[in-house]
Amino acid sequence: MCNNFKFIILCLFIANFISCVTFKRNATKSSNTNYETFYVNDSTMQYFIKPIGFINNNEVLVDFTFRKTKSEFSEVTMNFSYLSQNKSNIEKLVLICGNIRYSYPIKKTIYKETKNSKFIYRYNAIINFTDLHDFFLSADHSIEINNEILKPSAKVIKKINIIKANLFEFELINE
Repeated sequence: MCNNFKFIILCLFIANFISCVTFKRNATKSSNTNYETFYVNDSTMQYFIKPIGFINNNEVLVDFTFRKTKSEFSEVTMNFSYLSQNKSNIEKLVLICGNIRYSYPIKKTIYKETKNSKFIYRYNAIINFTDLHDFFLSADHSIEINNEILKPSAKVIKKINIIKANLFEFELINE
């Protein structure tokens, strides 16, 4: 009888322990190397577009984060690093889609540092989702900082086209 009682207590303890453990859903839904998709809750997904490089005399690496709740898109957090040969005072970043220009003021300076005689700046700006959408669907992509137009390399254009096809023309389309 004592052994049966211990067995029942043990079974109840194990059942209680298993029911208390929370199972985390898979944080990353996509296996795409250019962006990540995160489950937030039953009606919201978060998207992170990994850094994309644009070059000229200087270089900018820009990444984007936004959420989709049902069919509504949040504003987009745009973080970018600017690598320059000279000290710079950056007040805005301009996304260029062919003849259309979207200008965004810097919201926050994240950091400034020097490395190997180069100046590295990290900034944050908030942009509209529709402007980001237009930027990725455009055939011509460039960024302007301090009157310098920075362009993507052929490899980066390929990356942009993959993001366009997989994310903007497929995954984000309402069902």
